[in-house]
This record gives sequence, structure tokens and C-alpha cells, in this order.
Amino acid sequence: TGSVHFGDTDFTTEPIGDATWGEVCTACFSHSAEEWGWIFVGFTGVVFFLYFFLFGLELLGTAAKVLGGCD
Repeated sequence: TGSVHFGDTDFTTEPIGDATWGEVCTACFSHSAEEWGWIFVGFTGVVFFLYFFLFGLELLGTAAKVLGGCD
């Protein structure tokens, strides 16, 4: 499979090779249009729920001030 594991008969501690940033970018960001669409939907969902979580905290803090009588 091309992977190296400790204990393999051909295991060595010599460096296998360094990857360039271009190779890393190609490996991590090569998605189809459908995959990019799902990534966008997931990211939008995270931002949506984070916004309403922070909005809820603000609302809870304001309600505590009103009920507690703080100025």
C-alpha cells in the first residue's frame, strides 16, 4: 500500500522524502464540484449555528440583567 509501519520488515528510520506545499495543496484540496458544494453547506451550517449560539448567549445575558435589576 506504500505505507510504512513500525515493525515492518522493511522499516527504516531514513526520511522518505519531503512534500512540497503544492503537493500538500493538491492532496488536500482536490475535490469535485459536488464535494465542494457539501463542504460549503457544512461550513454555512457551522456559521449559522455559531451565530445563533452567540445570539442566545447575548439574549441570556440581557435577560439576566433585566431580571436582576442591573443597569
